[in-house]
Amino acid sequence: MTQRNVVLFECLAFGAPHWNDPAEAVQMAKSVTEALVHELEAGGGPCTVEPVAPHGTYGWEFFAVHGGTRIWCLLQRSDAWLLITEPRRALVDRLHHSPFETDHRIVCDALDAAVRRLAGVTDVRWMTLEEFHAGSSRTRH
Repeated sequence: MTQRNVVLFECLAFGAPHWNDPAEAVQMAKSVTEALVHELEAGGGPCTVEPVAPHGTYGWEFFAVHGGTRIWCLLQRSDAWLLITEPRRALVDRLHHSPFETDHRIVCDALDAAVRRLAGVTDVRWMTLEEFHAGSSRTRH
């Protein structure tokens, strides 16, 4: 089975986003990301977390590390909050087909618990990236 690596959720504890103010939108996304990282670290989870940084185009990113596997995490605001996870492996690991699936699943499990601990979170839905894109393409006109 393919790892469900995308989660959509609502989180009104940080306020309702007013996207007509880009600075406010950026700050809100950063606050949600930092709160998520705090919950991930405070949960005594099995992974370490690298610092939060702005994504090159939109959103905030960080790496969660387990078993030597770095899992890239990107939080953006879509119709809901969107968190995408993706293993980032060194070339030597890819060439040797080093397993990473267990580490990815463990990080996603820890992220699920962290998301659910955020104040005001509702409607947590995990899916594969393919399922997310398929759902998005059905709703676009």
